Amino acid sequence: MPLRSWKNQPIWTAMPKQPIHESDVPIEIWYQSTNREIRGRALSDVGGVAKVGFGLLELLPGSNTKSAHYHTLEEKHLYILQGQVTRHLDDKCLRL
Repeated sequence: MPLRSWKNQPIWTAMPKQPIHESDVPIEIWYQSTNREIRGRALSDVGGVAKVGFGLLELLPGSNTKSAHYHTLEEKHLYILQGQVTRHLDDKCLRL
């Protein structure tokens, strides 16, 4: 039985999570066969409830990840390992 915390959300008291290798997590595909297709591995979901979301995602060339959205209790971080990204923010286009 989990403990309860702020806003009565569960805090899981199971065994500590163990390190994993990204190749141990199967690839998932979101928005398959659309111009928003994303392939990736949701690494923070392995082993139970995560406090921080982390994943390895691959966006195919020409991908359009619209629509814009935000999360009130999360931050987003983007690390580009290969290729280029254009961020559309209001009327501005920013190359990252």
